[in-house]
Amino acid sequence: MTKIKLKSQLSFIKEFFSQNPNIDHKTTDIKKIIETNYLNETGKRFEDCDRGIRSLHQQGWLIKVKKGIYKYDPSFSGKNKTLHDFNDQQKKQILKRDGYKCILCKMGKKEGAELHIDHVRPRDKGGKSTIENGQTLCSRCNFLKKNMNIQSLGKKIFINLLTSAKKENNIELQKFAEEILDVFKKYKLD
Repeated sequence: MTKIKLKSQLSFIKEFFSQNPNIDHKTTDIKKIIETNYLNETGKRFEDCDRGIRSLHQQGWLIKVKKGIYKYDPSFSGKNKTLHDFNDQQKKQILKRDGYKCILCKMGKKEGAELHIDHVRPRDKGGKSTIENGQTLCSRCNFLKKNMNIQSLGKKIFINLLTSAKKENNIELQKFAEEILDVFKKYKLD
């Protein structure tokens, strides 16, 4: 008797994205399609489609465009080993290029800062681990940045400054933050 091997749930997700490449897909829109295909072929209920999509993203197979939106790019996904962490050689080159200091606050080891090598374009948004996409940040600035780009971090800082100035009724600081945020808006920086 020959045993038929059933496709895994991840295979169904991969199949859907492979058949629909280079398109931004909302998980809420595609989940039902994938779950229905799985049910029709296996007769079983798909357990957690969202988790499967996130898992494929974490493996570097899908690109997270933004929260709840993923895409498959055949020229990039799952093939690029530079998606993950920087190797030691790259870290040394980035540190040297950035003068062994955080590019944001200018603190370095001499000032007691713990330095990290960070992705300019975050990995979960398709950023690669290349020297060009690397930057030196202190642990504090890296924590503040999370998975944002520098422009988004800057904007967030001034939004927080504006909120704080309004609470304190500091009109001068409020005006300053609004002017800076207008510059972000004018140049479409996000």
